[in-house]
Amino acid sequence: MKSKATRSASLSGSARKALQKTEDGVVYEDGVLRLPDGREMAWRWWGDPDGTPLLRIQGTPSSRIQRNPDPAVQRSLGARYLMAALAARHPDVVSAMTVVVGGTPLVAEEVAHQVGVNARAYELAEQGWQPLYEFLVQVRERLLSDEGMQGVLSDAPEPDRKIMSDPRWQKLSRENLAETLRQGAEGWTDESFALHGAWDFDPADVKASVTWWHGNDDKNAPLSAARRLVAKLDKVDMRIWHDEGHFASLTHDKEIVQELLSRSNG
Repeated sequence: MKSKATRSASLSGSARKALQKTEDGVVYEDGVLRLPDGREMAWRWWGDPDGTPLLRIQGTPSSRIQRNPDPAVQRSLGARYLMAALAARHPDVVSAMTVVVGGTPLVAEEVAHQVGVNARAYELAEQGWQPLYEFLVQVRERLLSDEGMQGVLSDAPEPDRKIMSDPRWQKLSRENLAETLRQGAEGWTDESFALHGAWDFDPADVKASVTWWHGNDDKNAPLSAARRLVAKLDKVDMRIWHDEGHFASLTHDKEIVQELLSRSNG
C-alpha cells in the first residue's frame, strides 16, 4: 500500500530505536506506538531511510519481523516497508493499494479444498471463538516446535512446499512465528475470527486503484473467493499466477512492488 506520507514523517507518541542491521545486511528500525487505551503496538521500518515509504500489512499469523528471505530484493527496489496494523477507511492518505493472496469470506465448497489446518479452523470458527482458540493453541505449539510452518502445512501444494523447504525461509519463519505467537494464541484467534465473518465495510467504497495478485493453486486463500471480492471493486486489476500457491509472492516480490510504485502519485 503506497502512503502519501512523506519520508520524514514520524509516528506520533512512539518510542524509536536507532537503525540496526540483520545478519544478511538489511537495515531496519524498531519502535513502539502507545495506543490511547494503554496498549502498545510494536512496529518496524524495513529498509534504508531514504527509500520510498510503503505501508505493508502482513497476513496472519505474522508480525513486523516478516520479510523476503532474499535481502537483494528490497535493496534493488529502493523501498522502505512499515509493518504495522491499520484501521481502514483512510482514502485521503492512500494513493494506491496492492492485495497479495488476500483472504476473503468462503463458501462450504471452498472450505473443503483448503489445507487441513485451515479447513478445521474455519469449521471451528462456525462454533464460536472458544473452540477456534483451543484449536489454535495446539497449532501454535506445533508451529513453535521443530515441526514449524513447513510441517503444519505439509499438505500444501507442491510449489508452496518447495518454497518452505528453503533453509533461509525456514529460519525467518521461525523468528517471525516466535515473535508473532510469543504472547499466546489469543491475538491470532481474534484475527482469524474477524476474517471468518462478513466484513464491516463495503469493498465498493474503496476509491484507490487496486491490483490483486493471486495464485490459481492457493489452498490457503482460494482464488474463487478472491474473484467474488474483486468483482465488487471499482478500479481493480487482477493478476493471476498459474501453477503457483499461497507463498508465490516471495518469488514475485520485486514485480509486485514495482507495479505498486508505478501507480503511486507521489
